[in-house]
Amino acid sequence: HCDHADFGVNLLRLYSINDYMETDGSFNTPGSVQCKWLTHELQQAQEAGCTWIIVYFHHPLIWSSRTNVKRTGKRPPPRFPFEQYGVTLIFCGHHHFYERIQLETTTATANPLQQVIVGTGGHSLRPGPTRGQGGRVPGSVVLDDSGYGALKLEISDVELKATYCVVQSPDQENAKRKKGGRLQVRVVDEFSTSKVPRRK
Repeated sequence: HCDHADFGVNLLRLYSINDYMETDGSFNTPGSVQCKWLTHELQQAQEAGCTWIIVYFHHPLIWSSRTNVKRTGKRPPPRFPFEQYGVTLIFCGHHHFYERIQLETTTATANPLQQVIVGTGGHSLRPGPTRGQGGRVPGSVVLDDSGYGALKLEISDVELKATYCVVQSPDQENAKRKKGGRLQVRVVDEFSTSKVPRRK
C-alpha cells in the first residue's frame, strides 16, 4: 500500500501513500502501520540529506469547493506534520481540476509546503468553484478548470521548478483534431523553490 522511489544520489525521493482507510487507519492516524512507516521513511530521507521529498496520494487534504468553505469556514492544517520532515510538495488528484494551495503548517520553513491537485489528465473535467457559487479556501494560489493538463517538473540540486499547462477545452480540441490542426498548449501556472547547494 506504500512505496518510495529514489532518484539520483539523495536528489529526489517520491513517496506513494494509500490515503484510504485501512484496518488500523490511514497515514493520518497516529500509531497506524502506515503512519509509522511514513514517519520512519521520511526521517531516513532527512538523515540521508535528501534534497527534495515529494509525497503523493489520491484525496487532497483540502480543496476549494462550495461545501468545503461553507462547512469549515477556513482550511485546517494538515494532520500529518509533513513539513517537519522536509517534504517539498504534496501531489493529489480526485477532483477534476487544477489547484495549488499553500498549506498552513505548525513549523516555520524557508519554503512553504504546497499541495498541488492535478486532476485534469483523466476521463473528464469538472468545474471548480470559480465557475460556481462557491469560494476559495485560504492559501489557494491558483485554481483552473479550463482544460485537460499536465504538470512538468524540472529538478536540480538547487532548484525545483514546476510548470502546469493545459490544452484547449474538450470541444475546441475535438474540432481542432477534425481539421487536422495542432493543439495549442497554454501555461497556466509556474512556481519554483530553491535550496542552498549541498557541500561536497
